Amino acid sequence: MTAPNRLDIQADEVNQAVDEKVRGVTVKVMLSPFDVPQSASAEFDKARRIIHLVFDYIGGDEPTVERFSDRGISLLVGKNSERLYGLDINVANFLPLLVGDKNKEIEFVINVAEELVTKYQEKNPQVRSKSFEAVNRVLKQYSSKITPILQQVMIGA
Repeated sequence: MTAPNRLDIQADEVNQAVDEKVRGVTVKVMLSPFDVPQSASAEFDKARRIIHLVFDYIGGDEPTVERFSDRGISLLVGKNSERLYGLDINVANFLPLLVGDKNKEIEFVINVAEELVTKYQEKNPQVRSKSFEAVNRVLKQYSSKITPILQQVMIGA
């Protein structure tokens, strides 16, 4: 059974084979299962007014470091693996937006998160983990399921 603020992710939905040219030959490639989150969950830190959107992977978690922050969202990256373990969303930056249609506003926050993940990847091509790509796929494909989780967490905001 899934907890109310947790979403199980189907790896086969996120990790589709894509064609890629390798030395002139087209091959089908997939992400490593270790880079595809198994679940996503959210919690609200009332003291800091931050929503933590956390991604869980095969092999468990590890200490994280903040690698990038922009527009009120910080990316939390595994210290050793460089996997994207979480997004910290500063509610104060988005609270003025969250007074109208909650679904549209939370979708906006998810879109901003997608943009930041992509921006980090572009600025840091040396990052070996493909988890950023996997998380972006999760944010796109599961946004309609992530939205109610964030709404539930926002009740505490």
